[in-house]
Amino acid sequence: MEEYKHLHKPSKLQPSERATLLSKLFFCWAPAMFYKSYGKSVTQEYYVPLKNHESDYLGNRFEEEWKTTSPNLWRVIWNIFYLEFIALGLLFVFSEFILKLSQPWLIGKFMSTHTSTSTTALKESSYLYGTLIILANFFSVLVSHFYQLKIQHLGMKIRIGCCSLIYRTALKINKNAAAASNVGTIINLLSNDVNRFDLAAMHLLQLLVAPIETIVIIYFLYATVGATAVAGIVLLFLFVPFQTLTGKLTTTYRQQTASRTDQRIKLMEEILTGIQVIKMFTWEKFFARTVEQARKDEIRQIRKASFIRALNVASMLFMNRSGIFLCILSYALTQREVNATYVFVVSSFYAILRQTVTVYFPFGVQNFCETKVSVRRIREFLTTVDQRQNQITGEEPEEKKHLIVNVDAAGTVGVYLKNVSVKWQPLVHVLKSVTFEVGANDLVVITGVVGSGKSTLLYTILNEVPHSTGSVSVTGTISYSSQEPWLFSGTIRQNIIFGSKFDEHKYRTIIKICQLEKDFSALVDGDGTLVGERGSLLSGGQKSRISLARALYKDADIYLLDDPLAAVDAKVGVKIFNDCILQYLRDKCRIVVTHSSNYLVGAATKIYALDNGTLVNDFSYQKTDIARNEDVTSKNTEQLRTEPKKEKIEQRTGKVSIKVYQKYAEAGGHKIKIILLFILFAVTQTAASGADYFVAFWSDLNGRQNARSVFTLCIYVYVTIIITLVTVSIGRSIFFFQHCMKTSITLHKQMFARISKAPMLFFKTNPTGRILNRFSKDIGLMDETLPLLLMDTFQVAFIVLGSVVLVSVVNAWMLAPTAAAFLVFFVFKSIFLAKTRTIKRLEAEARSPIYNHMHASMQGLVTIRTFNVQTTLQKEFDYHQNLHSSAFYLFMTCNRAFGFWLDMSCVFYTIVVITATMLTDTSAADAGLSITQSINLIGVLQWGIRQWSELENQMITVERVLDYTKVAQEPDSRTRDNFQNWPNNGEIKFQSVSLTYFDKQCPSLDNVNFLIKSKEKIGIVGRTGAGKSSLVSSLFRLYDTHGTILIDNTDVRTVPLDTLRARISIIPQDPILFTGSLRTNIDPYHEFDDSTIWKILEQVELKNAVLELPQHLDTEILQGGSNFSVGQKQLMCLARAILRKNKIIVMDEATANVDSKTERSIHQTIEENFQDCTIITVAHRLSSILKSDRVLVMDDGKVVESDRPDCLMQNSESLFSQLLRENQRTVMYTHAI
Repeated sequence: MEEYKHLHKPSKLQPSERATLLSKLFFCWAPAMFYKSYGKSVTQEYYVPLKNHESDYLGNRFEEEWKTTSPNLWRVIWNIFYLEFIALGLLFVFSEFILKLSQPWLIGKFMSTHTSTSTTALKESSYLYGTLIILANFFSVLVSHFYQLKIQHLGMKIRIGCCSLIYRTALKINKNAAAASNVGTIINLLSNDVNRFDLAAMHLLQLLVAPIETIVIIYFLYATVGATAVAGIVLLFLFVPFQTLTGKLTTTYRQQTASRTDQRIKLMEEILTGIQVIKMFTWEKFFARTVEQARKDEIRQIRKASFIRALNVASMLFMNRSGIFLCILSYALTQREVNATYVFVVSSFYAILRQTVTVYFPFGVQNFCETKVSVRRIREFLTTVDQRQNQITGEEPEEKKHLIVNVDAAGTVGVYLKNVSVKWQPLVHVLKSVTFEVGANDLVVITGVVGSGKSTLLYTILNEVPHSTGSVSVTGTISYSSQEPWLFSGTIRQNIIFGSKFDEHKYRTIIKICQLEKDFSALVDGDGTLVGERGSLLSGGQKSRISLARALYKDADIYLLDDPLAAVDAKVGVKIFNDCILQYLRDKCRIVVTHSSNYLVGAATKIYALDNGTLVNDFSYQKTDIARNEDVTSKNTEQLRTEPKKEKIEQRTGKVSIKVYQKYAEAGGHKIKIILLFILFAVTQTAASGADYFVAFWSDLNGRQNARSVFTLCIYVYVTIIITLVTVSIGRSIFFFQHCMKTSITLHKQMFARISKAPMLFFKTNPTGRILNRFSKDIGLMDETLPLLLMDTFQVAFIVLGSVVLVSVVNAWMLAPTAAAFLVFFVFKSIFLAKTRTIKRLEAEARSPIYNHMHASMQGLVTIRTFNVQTTLQKEFDYHQNLHSSAFYLFMTCNRAFGFWLDMSCVFYTIVVITATMLTDTSAADAGLSITQSINLIGVLQWGIRQWSELENQMITVERVLDYTKVAQEPDSRTRDNFQNWPNNGEIKFQSVSLTYFDKQCPSLDNVNFLIKSKEKIGIVGRTGAGKSSLVSSLFRLYDTHGTILIDNTDVRTVPLDTLRARISIIPQDPILFTGSLRTNIDPYHEFDDSTIWKILEQVELKNAVLELPQHLDTEILQGGSNFSVGQKQLMCLARAILRKNKIIVMDEATANVDSKTERSIHQTIEENFQDCTIITVAHRLSSILKSDRVLVMDDGKVVESDRPDCLMQNSESLFSQLLRENQRTVMYTHAI
């Protein structure tokens, strides 16, 4: 989160908004803008969004309507936009019923002047009707493009409003609902579901108008050319039930697809969050299989929907001609002749019907069904039962009011719980009849074993989890510091101030008492340093202290501190305890949750112990923990010692390389398949154009001597052409969509394979939202949008080619103006793409910050709500969405301007065709064929070139995906040596090892040399930033190092990464669980039976906790393991290590989040299971390393001391002795208190 007022906001108006009314109507502003970008490398900038599509404005309107019309999202949309929808509907009716339906009648009149007996009067009439045809086309183009721009803008506004409403709702859901409505689902709603609204308004109008327009056309056909012209309507009517069926199937498949996509994106989000753990446990193959299976389930549903799309696309080509075929056949059998006027009047009306029945109606049905599914999914999210009610929404629901007596009200400050019980899962109480009181100046300590419900108690006070019985009364404002510190990707200062007004004196005081001054002084930018996503460039101790500083900076009455001193060393802990908790907060209500209360013994007003969800007042329970506070050092901060690079977004420029198209095509299969596809396209269009030409040829035979003799033959030929067209077009469409599906599957698989093997530095420098953007939005476009776009482009290209060939066959002189027209189109396209490619890339990049912001917000929901910064977060979301809207609207207006000028060019081409027809001796059949084909080009050609241009823009999606298939991989050994029994001894040797996280920065490890003998137990200690965890990273080869690391005299660089990491067990400092069963989280490859798993769980003191769960080992882990405490998650990591039975064990702060009893049990378990193993313990507490065979003391990235603990203690000058003396002073201090 950035400070909203410091965000850079665009200042320039959109080009279309700076134009006059006439310029807007004729898109005169566009050519100059396109020309300026042509042939130049121009960096595109954002423009000011329009007032009526600003995210904040639409979000407020949607939120207000939702409050009154919930849960009917359709009514919300209608109430806001009904006037605009009605006005645009009337404009659409005028365009369709007046301008378009007049054209077939005018064509009939024009053709009637081209008879063998034409007189001078008829010639003059032909000029009149020719001019009217041109004017009708001109105004049709003018009105339709104005309408389409406005209707697409309406869809865009609906999308923006829904996105804003989704985000605002996401800020209100509580812990239970957040686990159910996972980040993957929300990202999918924002990236895919809301996109249905972009075209929904346009398709809905078409769906409503199509039946009426069909009835009107039937009447005109009957009145103009007789009853036989209605014969083809029967076929089109028979097509309607099929469309209805496919619409229902589309709804089903869309719902199933969205659900599968949710699961895949949710899985990807978890993988990206826990990638370091996945690498160290060598679980890449397991997650690759899991993702592949999720992708297969998703593609199975997409393939079904694609089959329906294939039939719809094919029907666009043959339904119209099949209808004309039935009309002509009926006319021929009844009249024994085929009349040119009849043929082309019918063809003109059926061309409109084709657009209405085979384009408008099916796409309207399909889009409406898909939109209906999206609306249902969004509504389900918005109406989540467990929505948290806070300041934004007002009061609690009626049925819950009795549970909350008084929140943030005036009066005596305090927290009062009476008989409160809480369930995380059905039938499992986390808290049982808890009753306690905390007064205004009280310091209350809550302690207990792992999983006893300490953090849940704080969540209950914060109203984050619902309580089933009892009452909670909180009087006063609350500040909160989480056990798992949440930081957003911004500067350290922004993370501390967190939306509050900056006070220099107050800020400096808090920095000092939180012991952060030394950390800031080591940085070039000080507290202006970017911390990375989730604070990835900070150590655990620093994140904890920054989180505490944020809690102190907020002026509150009540401070809830969840284990604030767990990640700091003894010396720092004493200072923080004395300066912060005792002095700075002396007049405040303080509730401190901790595993170790010896800092607070004597100073606390009350000390409570939680035992299996039951609260007891037991001071003696805490006495046993005094010896536990033997902190030596905080978690490493070597990353922070160096200045992190600011995130850079690299934008491509120029046209999409031909290699992108080539790789996309080849990903779908062999080149022979591609050649076969083009052959099928050619055969299909030959049959389609052949049908058009044949009816003109047949009608031209009318009146000739041999017309009767070839009548039957003509029928057989026509039937053969139509059957060929229907068969080949369906086969071609199905084959094409299958090819596209194979391409999408292949590229997704390649991208994931590369990402999973990318070095850790890639994940440190690329936000999760940016990577998720590739796997959500970009893959979604490749799955559903790109195949349709490709099919449209190729199909229209062949249609245009067929029309041009037919016009040229009729009049060879038309080749010259046709070539000129194509040259103009090509120039238009080149100039247009020079601008819109840049805009499209900008629009694609502008999506990532939206997903990043949503992801970060969901990670820190509790902190965000406690600090009451929802409004600030909403403004930032609106800012990010406004930037995206700015690029999207510019792209949309440029697209529409391009289409308008192409259509205007087609109008001029039609003028040339009609003029040539009037000035030459052309038969009625040839005249009808020329005019109908040229008018057909008006819509088709501009649509095709726009689709071609849109294809080039959308291929940026493929380009972005292909970029991630080229991500640099972790350097790995390809040796074929047998490492089956390696390592046998577990000896580790570092020789001149150095590690630098970023270029041109101080090394985190500097020429480190040491030897760890087989079965030796080594403790690693050191102050903040000493390089302890960097040693662990280098051992696992998570980052590139200089020097040599030997295990059993084998250079680890020669060992395959999977083998190396699989042979070293680790208990990481940040325990992570993944969605799935509890068993899968411990043993994902199912290498052990249940009895072994239960035995291990018993050893790590988790058996009883698991037995209390309804499904035991099959219990589903919620996202992030939120249904387990941090300590329980740490114990599961220990269970994983025991199962692997490796010779080398690394414990990286393994007991940081557990109580003293559990810690002793862990050490006993380690001694029993790892006697013959080499153990490296990154020390957090002195008790963790005093029994070690040897201690390595690190300072400034170097090993400064290495000896037995007793020898180091005897040397009073040693750094270890100094740390020990600090610890002893801490123990004495706690006793004095």
